Amino acid sequence: MDLFDAGESGLEPNPLLEYNHSIGDGGNGSQNGSIPLYTGYPRLLLNFATVTCIAYMVIGVPGNLLTIVALIKSKKVRTE
Repeated sequence: MDLFDAGESGLEPNPLLEYNHSIGDGGNGSQNGSIPLYTGYPRLLLNFATVTCIAYMVIGVPGNLLTIVALIKSKKVRTE
């Protein structure tokens, strides 16, 4: 499964995911003056980076929230 391609569904790739629209086009969605993103990187590497980032978020956010809850409930770290 390719996370950056339309695949066999026949859908066109989303141009908003392939170009940096924050500069050069006034935000109207045209590709004039837009900078292509992720050119020169193999698809396998982009897929690996995407899956890795998602995994870090899925593991990291609950872990950080659990740390906050543990610090709030701990009587040893209170300054009262």
